[in-house]
Amino acid sequence: MAGQIRLIGFGDDGLYRVRIRIESKKSGRRGTLSETIKAKTKQAAERQAKARIKALASEKNITTPTTKESLNSAFDKYLNEVKKPVLKRQTFDDYRKVYDRYAKDTIGKLSLGKITRSEISGLYASMTVSPRTIRYLNMILKAAFKEFIQQDLVTKNPCEVVLPKAKKREYRVFTPEEYQRIVNTTSLFWKTLIMFDVETGLRPEEFLALTWANVTDRHVKVRKALVRFPKGEYQFTDPKNDASRRTIPISPTLVAQLRTHRKALLEMRMKIGAYWTDLDLVFPTEIGTPFTLSNLNRKFKSILDKANVPAMRPYDMRHTCATWLLEDGENIKVVSERLGHSSIAVTADTYLHVSEGMQESATRRLEAWVGVRPLSEENASKLRQNSDASQNETMPNNGENSIKQGKTALRKSA
Repeated sequence: MAGQIRLIGFGDDGLYRVRIRIESKKSGRRGTLSETIKAKTKQAAERQAKARIKALASEKNITTPTTKESLNSAFDKYLNEVKKPVLKRQTFDDYRKVYDRYAKDTIGKLSLGKITRSEISGLYASMTVSPRTIRYLNMILKAAFKEFIQQDLVTKNPCEVVLPKAKKREYRVFTPEEYQRIVNTTSLFWKTLIMFDVETGLRPEEFLALTWANVTDRHVKVRKALVRFPKGEYQFTDPKNDASRRTIPISPTLVAQLRTHRKALLEMRMKIGAYWTDLDLVFPTEIGTPFTLSNLNRKFKSILDKANVPAMRPYDMRHTCATWLLEDGENIKVVSERLGHSSIAVTADTYLHVSEGMQESATRRLEAWVGVRPLSEENASKLRQNSDASQNETMPNNGENSIKQGKTALRKSA
């Protein structure tokens, strides 16, 4: 049945507001029938509504229209008319790419009215991807079907299904020895980039968008992020969230390294000449343009291979920054602010294993204060003497004092 049924009142029987889409058999014109039905359950109200439609069909020659529009057609309209005006371009492209890859040639060909929970669950079961991807696709489809309900195209959301539990992404961090091997075996450019990110903890899209205008002898200001699009297009946008727009202090060692790095960039720019693209980037390609993430990953892998360090992602430099700080006892709020997380909860959840290790360390430190350890005989003897003296001063024998006072009084009277 195309329409909506909503509970609007309670009593011995519930009151349900039923809105049903109807269509004239003769003219094809469509409208909406709205009635209030008294029933014990929603299912009973739906049965009454169907009976009402059947009666109207014979009385007034009307019927309920069948939604024949395919999901592909409806989703295209939804994405372009409803979501495009409010989404960032990258998010819009992600929605389109994920839908086209996993839904377009499967459930996308079905009419909206034929898509049930069974079809949605079957689609997800057939996908050989991570739980994160399935949950992302479901989020996209669920929002779309919510809009279809508002448009009276369907009555239920088939995306209300059980989803696989998302697994946390695993990451590894540099050991101090690995870090030293890397910075001592790579070029000036990459040594500077790695030193910079391990100290500041910026996201790759943040340090790739960083300009010299936002670097001083004391601070780095995060104001932009690099976003890549198909066909080589790119854009500098606002950071991920308000907390990502931050100012991070940097050490004198890093300041000196950045000065050397900048001098080398200026020399490279002079050699390139007119082919140089002047974007004022701190970490540009050899012609001044921003790196693609694929090129960054490829170069980073070759650097690790040369230093005989196990595989890592550029993003793991950020994890290294956070992990080293937390293991050294830094306040988690300070670490969260440096990373630009939206809340401390995000930091705590991401670095839970580090927090657990810190709790063990805290317990060992507290043990030094509250733990019971055996005393030497000399210290035990002193402790007993001090205890006896304290008791004599603070807890006098009231009976002995009374006898002494009585004897003194007798002597005086004699």
